[in-house]
Amino acid sequence: RELIKMREEGIIEFNREVIIIKDMAALSKL
Repeated sequence: RELIKMREEGIIEFNREVIIIKDMAALSKL
């Protein structure tokens, strides 16, 4: 149960990083 919870938190953290990278890429194109 703890393992699944940690994995979900890891995925959320990873998604946040990806969104930030996409935002930076979009801003650099402006």
